[in-house]
Amino acid sequence: MKKVLWDNYQIGDLIGEGANGKVYKVYKNINGVNKYYAVKYISFPRNNHEIDDLIKRRVIKGVEDANAYYREILDDIKVKIETIKKYGNQYVLNYYDYYEEAHEDGIGYDIYIRMDLVTQSLKDFMNRNMSTKEIIGLGIDVCEGLDSLRKCNIIHGNVKPSNIFIGSDGKYKIGDFKVDNYQSNSLYIAPEVYYQKLVVNKCDTYALGLIMYQLLNKGKLPFVSLFVSDTKALKFRMAGRDMTPIKGVEPELMNIILKACSYTDTYRYNDPYMLANALRHYRDKKYSDKESTLSNLNKTVSIYDTETLIMDTKDTKASSDNKESSSKVKGLIKEKIKGPLVELKDKLLDKQFYIDNAKKIMVIILVILLIFFLKGCVFSTKKCNEGYINNFGVCVRGWYTCREGYTLNEDNKCSKTLKSVDANVKYVCDVDYALQDKFCLKNDTIDAIPQYQCAGLGRLEGDKCVTEQSTKAATTYECPSGYVFYDDKCSTVSTKTASSSYSCPSGYTLSNQKCVKTEYSNPSISSGGYECSSNESLIGNKCYVQATCTTTGSDNPYCKWYPYMPGCSGTTTSCTCPSGYTKSGTQCFRDASKKSDNQSCSKGTLVNGKCVTTTEIPAIVKYNCPSGYQTYGNQCLKSSSVKPTAKYYCAGGLELQGDNCVATITTDAISGYTCSDGYILAGNTCVLNDKKDAKVEYSCSKVYTLNGDKCEKYQLTNPIKHFGTKS
Repeated sequence: MKKVLWDNYQIGDLIGEGANGKVYKVYKNINGVNKYYAVKYISFPRNNHEIDDLIKRRVIKGVEDANAYYREILDDIKVKIETIKKYGNQYVLNYYDYYEEAHEDGIGYDIYIRMDLVTQSLKDFMNRNMSTKEIIGLGIDVCEGLDSLRKCNIIHGNVKPSNIFIGSDGKYKIGDFKVDNYQSNSLYIAPEVYYQKLVVNKCDTYALGLIMYQLLNKGKLPFVSLFVSDTKALKFRMAGRDMTPIKGVEPELMNIILKACSYTDTYRYNDPYMLANALRHYRDKKYSDKESTLSNLNKTVSIYDTETLIMDTKDTKASSDNKESSSKVKGLIKEKIKGPLVELKDKLLDKQFYIDNAKKIMVIILVILLIFFLKGCVFSTKKCNEGYINNFGVCVRGWYTCREGYTLNEDNKCSKTLKSVDANVKYVCDVDYALQDKFCLKNDTIDAIPQYQCAGLGRLEGDKCVTEQSTKAATTYECPSGYVFYDDKCSTVSTKTASSSYSCPSGYTLSNQKCVKTEYSNPSISSGGYECSSNESLIGNKCYVQATCTTTGSDNPYCKWYPYMPGCSGTTTSCTCPSGYTKSGTQCFRDASKKSDNQSCSKGTLVNGKCVTTTEIPAIVKYNCPSGYQTYGNQCLKSSSVKPTAKYYCAGGLELQGDNCVATITTDAISGYTCSDGYILAGNTCVLNDKKDAKVEYSCSKVYTLNGDKCEKYQLTNPIKHFGTKS
């Protein structure tokens, strides 16, 4: 990653990182003011294993195809950027320009994309309780952005909370479109993309529908619960399981969202514009009158409230049932046990008695077992006054103790704390009050008054911030006619002519106002080679001529040269060579004559066996004037008392003010809200300043017991009973 980008943009802090690349804050100094943008840096391939993965998935055949694949992705990104620059709207993040460069190893590219600097995304607000109207407005804004991309034949393909940004104008903007067809691991992926089918614009509205579902469902995606993770919930959706409506959301709005999130894309809205129209129709019908935006602000509901109520009801009912059951059992013992026992006393030794009354005996045994069970499990919960203990449902004098490490609780059980965690906290308000940030605000609201601020960045003019930056103007000086500006003075041209003198650098000789230097060096000597007469041919170091040949036995003249040619049989050829030559077939040769050695100069001219080089340059001229005069070229100037006049200039459309150049910079002011006296600001609404602390309620799950603001899990044992009076 470079430290300085094109056009002198400086790299600042890393402000974001994702699967597609990294986003940096960049700035450029313009007329002394830093202008800030965001630059997304993407490098292809993104890691060392990406090319291997592309080959395994048969996207490319081999490493040699990787560069063409990445070139195609890069060209597609550039086309999308140029298209968005030309046709995008206020709901799409602005893109300005880009810079690309190839990797040094020849495989892959880096691209830098300059765009608007936005510091907040929807991801930062997913855990905030947004009103239904605000969620609908978000959906309409994102649909407008997606529809703008659709008209440019661009499918975003990567819609998720971190890619939905909140602009300075308060509108939601879509950005960071998908750069290639690499498999996404987003929780908001559509089924057709998950199974690597054709990506269409309906996958964008599917993702937007999921985001709206999550916002309405208190930050939870469909199927997510205490026991179902986001990843497992994704598998449920990809398996085609129907999403359940959210409790408390009106059916008409719920149907719009569930249609956008249909498992089969043919059941979804055909394009983002149709989804936006459905949301607008619902909003206009639902919120035609002014809506109180604070009626349900930040309402906190514990998942254990219902369980606690059920447990309390069960405990009350169980206590009543225990008393009724105890009374019935006592009557049953008196009626069914004491009487028959007297009769049985005389018959216990009668064997036939057991045979005749086997069923009754079994009933009696079961009743006795039931009594012991009730005494041990039901009557043991009976509470006794101080100084008494429960002995199988009967209060007798005594006291309880616990073994070491255990403490006697109010239920007369020995308990030991195994785990202690913070209890669930719920803040509640009285009727006509709404909860906000642990405080209760009176439900008396009025619209907030829009207010603009410049935050120290200039003066406020309407909804604009105006800043003036100045720099010293460029200065030139002029003298009156007849004067020459020289050395910060106005001087007159005199009749005196400057005298001239000439000189040369070391090693040169002055000659007729020129400097001459002569250098000598030895020439290069090369071998002369061989040569032949004009009628001879030089081959190697031999001179060749044609032999004189005669042929007998045939009239064909070619037979003497080609005796083996058809029709030349029976012929005889004889050849002779000139004196001093040696015969070789029909050729004659002799030794070639050797030339004398050659002398040459690579630089200069050969003169008397030496290479002579002459260099000539203009002489250095110096002009001199008499005392009291200044040298100005080849003239003599006379100083005067006339002062030069300064003139100032500004470039680049800057305004000249005195000796300064002033640039006026106008930017949009920061929009905000304020309230009248007696009201405090809550979002974009003013609430009557009747603020008080909310009531705090604590709760625990079934496996814990509430103890103050802690949920504790105990190990319970029966206490040791001591009978009598404690000394």
